[in-house]
Amino acid sequence: MLASGQRDNLITFQRATITRSTLGQESEAWSTTLGTAWASVLYGKGSERREAAAQGASNTATFRTLYNPTLAAVTEKDRIVYNGNWNITSIALIGRSEIEFTAVIRKG
Repeated sequence: MLASGQRDNLITFQRATITRSTLGQESEAWSTTLGTAWASVLYGKGSERREAAAQGASNTATFRTLYNPTLAAVTEKDRIVYNGNWNITSIALIGRSEIEFTAVIRKG
């Protein structure tokens, strides 16, 4: 388990909702905040960073938080807001006390 001082980044979890215009067109809005949590943030390995920089496409990061029931309800359809909008690609329980979220952010 990480020491509490290592979870020093406040992140927000959001869920998309589908809205319908008066003309019947659907659009996605990230208007639902599921909660916030203090997390440690670990960016991708050096080789991944170099590859992403060469492609100019995306960055990967792992966000580790303490477990709580609200975060246990987060899915890969949700996103993390932290210096941009991160798309969650995987979620893993670490023991009984932590949750690890891997996410990707698109550049440009």
